[in-house]
Amino acid sequence: MSGLELIARDSKSEIERNAEAATVYFSAVQNKDDDERNWSFSYLREQLLLKDSQELFRRYQVRVQHALFVELLVFNLVYNAIAFGAFIILPNEKNTGLTEVSWGAIWTGRWCRSLIFLVHFFIFVASYKESLFRSPNAKIAAACIVLICMMVGEMATTIYRFSRGLIEPTIRQTFYIVLTTSVLLPFPRKLYSAMSGAVVITVDLALASIGSYHLKKLHVVLIADAVFYLTTLCVGLYIRYLIEVMSRRAFLDRRECIESKIKIETEKNQEEKFLQSILPMHIAREVRNDIREAIKDMNRLRMSHKPFNKLYVEKHKGVSILYADIVNSMLLAASLKVSDLVATLNDLFGRFDEMAEVSL
Repeated sequence: MSGLELIARDSKSEIERNAEAATVYFSAVQNKDDDERNWSFSYLREQLLLKDSQELFRRYQVRVQHALFVELLVFNLVYNAIAFGAFIILPNEKNTGLTEVSWGAIWTGRWCRSLIFLVHFFIFVASYKESLFRSPNAKIAAACIVLICMMVGEMATTIYRFSRGLIEPTIRQTFYIVLTTSVLLPFPRKLYSAMSGAVVITVDLALASIGSYHLKKLHVVLIADAVFYLTTLCVGLYIRYLIEVMSRRAFLDRRECIESKIKIETEKNQEEKFLQSILPMHIAREVRNDIREAIKDMNRLRMSHKPFNKLYVEKHKGVSILYADIVNSMLLAASLKVSDLVATLNDLFGRFDEMAEVSL
């Protein structure tokens, strides 16, 4: 059996061992992921601290939060465009019996929706330069502007009606503002999201109490609305918590994949350097390709009886051949340390190369 065949068989065995080890590893990873403790917030935070990746994860989380914020901007742009179109196609004064207050409310809605659309559009354009939203103050300012725009868009017509003396209950889509405040707005802390949601709930309950003051059981209606909005806020905060947990888990898994890839590439480069240190580059390339072909033949069960009969021989001109022998090499190897022996042999081979160059 030739030396190259032995190398190929050894490489094939190594590949099979690596494949078996990979199967065991991924099975262990799957079992680890099935463990509920590995999805707990405390465990994930501890892993980030152990791997010294808190700052890197913070940058990753900022990018995830920014992506969610951009999605909210797109949704608000579409929503305000549709709302503005609805106000445009509403009947005008000439062909309907709208009151002055109703007509003023329509104009208020038109102006508010158009201005809100422009504000969202400018923020959306600015969001393409992500560096503008990296500081906590910038994120808080952007989140507050968007939140105020959403509140004005939903409550402006109601406030106008109240200011003109038309006190009546109105339906407002405030629950989606509460939900998006806790999930999609880029507040750096969950406390800020909870406080903003509480402000939205308070303002809506105040408007509801003004519009429904004539009801006999007003407190029952307000309590029901408060419970509904608080439940929505809690659901939104819980969704944000789950997003953060999934982000931490995804970040750690991605980090493990990158570490494995770097380790494989490092080992591959070390093997390549080792092969090139004992063989010329062109011969090492041919040997590597032949080993790969041999492994393929072994996997396909098409191994010939006399494989690897190729001779890696090339013709060169002006070649010097130096014959040398180290006296008492066995005693020398036994008396020296491994590092000293390697340094001695390296020095001798260097001298051999110098002598060969001088002889040319």
